[in-house]
Amino acid sequence: FSNTDIALVREAARTLTNLSSGYHNHPSILTGGGVQAFLLGCAKQDAMTSRFSCLGLMNLATNPENHTELMRAEICSVLIDLSAGAHRPMVILDSMGDDLGEDAVPDSPRTEKDFSFIQEFKYDLETRRYAALALGNLGVQADNHSVLMGEKCLKALGSCLDAPDDETRFNASFALAKLSINEDNLERLGSFEPALIPRLVDVISTAGHEAVGQAVACLRHMAMLSDNRILMVDAKVL
Repeated sequence: FSNTDIALVREAARTLTNLSSGYHNHPSILTGGGVQAFLLGCAKQDAMTSRFSCLGLMNLATNPENHTELMRAEICSVLIDLSAGAHRPMVILDSMGDDLGEDAVPDSPRTEKDFSFIQEFKYDLETRRYAALALGNLGVQADNHSVLMGEKCLKALGSCLDAPDDETRFNASFALAKLSINEDNLERLGSFEPALIPRLVDVISTAGHEAVGQAVACLRHMAMLSDNRILMVDAKVL
């Protein structure tokens, strides 16, 4: 993953990520340096390598048995940056895997769609989706909340609620819903600035039904605190 050959690193990231989709492979990936490899891949200035690597971390985070090792490796720092929309350019390669340069344009409909999104929004759509979902997977365990309730993480998840993509909004709502299950988090979630409650209410009003379900779950938990109920009414949740 430290190699400068973009095509090689992409394929390595794709292969390791495919392996990470099976729980039975997780012990070998964790003990064999897979997490560190994924972290290197996430940092690459290539959207596809970053995307595959972030998906690999997300796959590992679906298994709570991996959380101690993942948190020890400090993967949240990378996931937070990517869920905040860290820029990763789309590097266009030819059939031999050579970089065609900054002026190159994609020649396939799927790649063209990804390329156009990055050009407009300055981040890779899939990478941001995976990063937010990985944070939500880590949020399943309260032991991880001290990191996930940090300012940078809550800002990143809040910004995902404003994203022009229902899946990103769903994943952020899912992550916040997991954090809201812990009563110790309710006051901070309600008082955090930029405010989360109006954004969650906006998800209910404008997003697809799956994202709406997660936002409602989050607000339901947050409503256990009277101050949060007032903020919800002010945000016109009714």
